[in-house]
Amino acid sequence: MRWRRVVPAEVEAAVESCQSPEDLPMMRRVCEQHDSAISRLLLLATEHLDWPKPETVDAIQTRARHEIARLERVWWFWK
Repeated sequence: MRWRRVVPAEVEAAVESCQSPEDLPMMRRVCEQHDSAISRLLLLATEHLDWPKPETVDAIQTRARHEIARLERVWWFWK
């Protein structure tokens, strides 16, 4: 598995530079431009900022399980 396919450098930089709620639109744009597992998880998290924390955690964990399964399918295909 290639790390940069899962975490593109542009997404990593956007997350690192996201310091306040005003930075969220920029991070969302970058995630929308770079389709990856982490991008999809970050987009989901930003969509659920107004949800109660336990529900947000459940939603992210569920999506993360789906992303892991997706990555495993891709990995087995290329293996």
